[in-house]
Amino acid sequence: MRNLLVGMGLVMASLVHAQETALDGIQFSLQFTNNYFNTSLVNGKIAVQNSIPAYMAVLVDNDNRDLAVWQPFNSNFTANLGPNMGRHEMWIGVRGQPSDVQPNWQWKRLFLLHPPVLVITNPVANVVSQPIIQIYGYCQESLASISYDISNAVGVVTDQPCEVTDRYYDTNVEDFTTNYFECLDVPLQNGFNVITIHAADLAGNTTTTNFNFTLDYSSKTNPPVVQIIWPQAGAQIGDSTFTCRGWINDPTARVTTQLVFTNANSNLFWGGIYTNVYAGATDRNGNFWLENLPMHAGTNVFTITVTDAVGNTSKTNISVVQSTLVLTVNPVTPDSQLWQPTVNLTGTISDPTYAVWVNGMKGHNNGNGTWSANNVPNNNGGAASFTATAYAPNEQQPDGSFGN
Repeated sequence: MRNLLVGMGLVMASLVHAQETALDGIQFSLQFTNNYFNTSLVNGKIAVQNSIPAYMAVLVDNDNRDLAVWQPFNSNFTANLGPNMGRHEMWIGVRGQPSDVQPNWQWKRLFLLHPPVLVITNPVANVVSQPIIQIYGYCQESLASISYDISNAVGVVTDQPCEVTDRYYDTNVEDFTTNYFECLDVPLQNGFNVITIHAADLAGNTTTTNFNFTLDYSSKTNPPVVQIIWPQAGAQIGDSTFTCRGWINDPTARVTTQLVFTNANSNLFWGGIYTNVYAGATDRNGNFWLENLPMHAGTNVFTITVTDAVGNTSKTNISVVQSTLVLTVNPVTPDSQLWQPTVNLTGTISDPTYAVWVNGMKGHNNGNGTWSANNVPNNNGGAASFTATAYAPNEQQPDGSFGN
């Protein structure tokens, strides 16, 4: 992305050059190794396309050409951007002999940058109680690279990846300035941890900044908070498997569930009551999923257990019923569609009289055992989630209507 944006800047500059070049006189172009510099003295090159130039002039941050000081032409020149950081406008004039020959001018925008200054916005405190943290921050100029090292009682790990996630385009300077970055899933050890972030800007300036975080479990005295999003207790599920979704206030906690089943044929050696344990997955915001949980006829009881790093535990019991109506959602193919704000979905349904809704959007029961729904809104976050609900003909639907 960075190379593309710089390339765009060069294209824009070349268009301006073309507008500023007169139809007669000496034709030339300006060449710089970069548009970004870490020193006031910058070197450039003038490539002449016709004739032989005799004189040249350089104006910085002043386009009053009457103030130009003409000097003997030098294709490899050095100009002074001055002491001020930020954007600078440079005008280069070239003319031949005699002195009254009309000069041609070209313009270039250059940037003088100081070493990047890194600001951490999250975590807001340097004492934390979770063994994995997400580091977010910003820098008020564009970055060419960023990484981090971590040092603690266990040892030192270097050159870990950080990513620039967004750039702010400043219309006043007509360039990208503030960069927002993240260092994800940074593991901490008990006690003192030093996070060293290395950053380089587009001018080659480098910065190394230390941020200290102390992992202290003394405040973790309460069990994790658990919220079940779907299914709700007593829900009727029309498939042989389902996914339980929820949220916990500690993304580093471990989520599991136990499903208890009773085999009706107790004469067999595997008959009686048995329990299966399934592990869940949690994202960085605390959203969790327990996928492919099996459904059996009748009532299914499962217990969700959440355990944090020091052993505090929360348990939530949920009962759901396998519905006689079969309702399924087909996989989305290709899965690249899941990055879009809306998705077209299909699935199966065993009763042609039921209406189907998905994520608040009414679908169409095709009457042949299938259903479809177009432009279904995707949820925000890192995982796509769709909940299909079937309504009987006598049930009022979310829009107040009845029937399919």
